[in-house]
Amino acid sequence: MAPGSFSVDSALSLLTSVYLREAWRGATVLELFASSTALSERLVEEGAARVLSVGAQLASGKGERAERWSADPLSVAERLGPERFSVIIALGITPQQLPRAVAMSKKLLQPDGIFVTAVRSSDRAPQKSDLAISYYKLVDELEPHYRTVQM
Repeated sequence: MAPGSFSVDSALSLLTSVYLREAWRGATVLELFASSTALSERLVEEGAARVLSVGAQLASGKGERAERWSADPLSVAERLGPERFSVIIALGITPQQLPRAVAMSKKLLQPDGIFVTAVRSSDRAPQKSDLAISYYKLVDELEPHYRTVQM
């Protein structure tokens, strides 16, 4: 697993929690930094209308309600054109990727959409790292861009 990334099991556990389950029922979901099809398959099973997963190491392909693009996740906004998503998921990103992921979510998220991200916590890390961010810094980075930020 690459530094700063999260396991698929952790992502599935987080995203299929009772708290978030309703977020993607009937939703169009954009999954950034995908490393496998596990999350998109789970979201389709949970009722997502459509899931587009983008990751540099994914094999491109298309199913009935799930599609995969092998591409740099932070450079697909132009390729998507006017399409907007009700949920954007960016798990395992680094603090350096966060500003671009937020900017892209602002372009591609529906007005009432949800942006879900997970960044390694420097508050819990045994040593400080440029791959981690503190809780308060993360809140400070997100609050100016979204009406509500929940941790």
